Amino acid sequence: MHNAPTSGHLGIKKTIQRVKKRFFWYGLSRDVNRWCRKCDVCASRKAPNKRPRSVMKQYNVGVPLERVALDIFGPLPKTRKGNKYVLVICDYFTKWVETIPLKNQEAQTVARKFESHFVTKYGVPRMIHTDQGSNFESQLFKEMCKVLNSEKTRTTAYRPQSDGLVERANRTIQNMLASYVNDNQTNWDEYISLVTMAYNSSVQTSTGFSPSQMMYGREMTLPLDLVLGKSVSTEIENDTCYANELTDKMEEIHNLARKNLELSSGVQKRAYDHKIKQNTYCVGDAVWFYEPKSKRGNKNKKLARLWTGPFIIIRKLNDVIYKIQKNANSKAKIVHHDRLKAYLGGNKQLGLKFKFN
Repeated sequence: MHNAPTSGHLGIKKTIQRVKKRFFWYGLSRDVNRWCRKCDVCASRKAPNKRPRSVMKQYNVGVPLERVALDIFGPLPKTRKGNKYVLVICDYFTKWVETIPLKNQEAQTVARKFESHFVTKYGVPRMIHTDQGSNFESQLFKEMCKVLNSEKTRTTAYRPQSDGLVERANRTIQNMLASYVNDNQTNWDEYISLVTMAYNSSVQTSTGFSPSQMMYGREMTLPLDLVLGKSVSTEIENDTCYANELTDKMEEIHNLARKNLELSSGVQKRAYDHKIKQNTYCVGDAVWFYEPKSKRGNKNKKLARLWTGPFIIIRKLNDVIYKIQKNANSKAKIVHHDRLKAYLGGNKQLGLKFKFN
């Protein structure tokens, strides 16, 4: 009545109606409900009626270069200089953005460009945050972080929100580039530095200041300012006086920016947490993991089963981050709460021994 091809693995209500036409026993609806909820085929294909959504976790930085995010977007049309990718670097406090054209996205290229174009100009960041790309997860990049004495963090699987600042910057930069490239889109690397300048000279909603003012303590001089004759104070008593004034100004800007960041993050959290459905999982619980990436052999994503498992939770890192493992010999994964749902089936393989830590 449920599993056969002529039954189609339909939902609980339709299965109950089908059974009632032919059979009756005490507790029929309860038994059919339990059978459908434990069906591994249905659970691996169908999403829950209300998708899991945990509360927003906040991480507010307080000084420049406390946390820097890296990401690569592309491939883009190959330019005359041979560039196909863009390395985007964002500072979480000042919102300063650096964009570096790349010919390839190999780990050695990314590490070398990051060191020569960012670290040598602005200093060493305390924390480097990336996604799980192979270039960022390579041993070479990890060794570079050790040499710089920077903490390396990463997003969880299929959770781009963990790197939301640089992802949003990517979209903004792409929209700006699309306004200036030629019809063949082969000259984008000629405009990438100019649109980045436009980005860094505009006021950010979160801080209330432009990234330029947050990073350098002054606004950028744009071509229009030269045409209009922007007033520049040249009457500086001495270098010490100017340095003291700049220091006081930077401290005032950063203090006000911290308050604005706290207020804006609070507004974002209240809006995000308006409709939440957070489940609580414990070590040893069995779960399904949402993996939208098609496996090898699946020709069409529309017919694929995107919930894989069952996995066992072997460690709870915090309220929303879990470490899961499919069996004792498989590689463990660190995943977000919103990619999990409870496993209700009766898979016998769950009797395997796990090391919980």
